[in-house]
Amino acid sequence: SVFHAITACLLHRGLSFSSHSQVIGAFNREFIKTNVFPSYFSKDIQALFDDRQSGDYDVYSPISRETAEIDYKKAYNIIKAIKGFLSNAG
Repeated sequence: SVFHAITACLLHRGLSFSSHSQVIGAFNREFIKTNVFPSYFSKDIQALFDDRQSGDYDVYSPISRETAEIDYKKAYNIIKAIKGFLSNAG
């Protein structure tokens, strides 16, 4: 859901990319480095992406309940901020 939210931010600026890494990089460039969103979002987004990759593709590295709860809070905060931004962006 965070991936789709940051994609929506980029689409709002007329930007579209074909890979997760391009989307994350462009979001950092367009919204983190320009202080639209707090810098820690960059680290949180990368952690969410890494945990998703691990959960989806690494059979021997299950995501713990604690990690899932932390990731949920990170995702909730990012999505809430993006919803606010897009609501006010007009």
